[in-house]
Amino acid sequence: MGQNRARNAGLSALEGDLLVLTDDDAVPRPDWLVELRTAADRHREFAMFGGTVLPRWARPPERWLLHWVPGPTFAITDRSLPAGPVKSSFVNSPNMALRTDIFRASYRFDERIGPDGTSIYAMGSETELTRRLTAQGLRAWHCREAIVEHIIRPHQMTRRWVLGRAFKYGRGQFRLALKDPRPGRRRRRRAAPVRLLASLGLRCLRLADAKCRGRPRTASAAPDPPREARGLVGGWRCGAPGRSRTCDPRNARQSSRARTHLISS
Repeated sequence: MGQNRARNAGLSALEGDLLVLTDDDAVPRPDWLVELRTAADRHREFAMFGGTVLPRWARPPERWLLHWVPGPTFAITDRSLPAGPVKSSFVNSPNMALRTDIFRASYRFDERIGPDGTSIYAMGSETELTRRLTAQGLRAWHCREAIVEHIIRPHQMTRRWVLGRAFKYGRGQFRLALKDPRPGRRRRRRAAPVRLLASLGLRCLRLADAKCRGRPRTASAAPDPPREARGLVGGWRCGAPGRSRTCDPRNARQSSRARTHLISS
């Protein structure tokens, strides 16, 4: 069915003035809803609210895994981030709330992005919506004391899973670039993702510099640029969501390898 499709289906039963979302692998603290409610009441000029997401490891993590938190790999936030205004990118699926007036104004989640039952979906299901809201002048607030713990299962603590996550993140970045609501930033559906690939290239250089300078933490903390590049090119080959031409993401993943060989090697 897909995560965003399920969310939109649930909006028909919407009541109250605040919609609170979490994931099925998140464990909220007992006062979680109270903290979100308090923040929404105190800061009525804000429409989006995100809270702290901490890892709940299924087993003690290996050292290399700790370099990936906080960050998008496990949707973990920085515990030291203070309460206050934040970019909408800090409003993440495991711990978020939106004012219901948003949906009464006919906003909906984009059903063509996010978890869809496949293993290589394009990430960014809630980010696409919060970007649109930001473009309309709506603001986000970080509720530091609204805390959930994100369960990280054993199979998610492997290098293979983390690299697969980077691939999905890359696909998501291309999809989000296609729909970027900022003036002059929306991409033509078949335009090569030059800007995004250039950004990844710069990160590759920074990664190499960190390794040469003997900074293992800096090097390990960087998301995997080659795998993200594969995701970007895979998304490009599929084109914009909703294209009339059918695109199997598994085929895109295989066919993107040749285009990203120089980046990956």
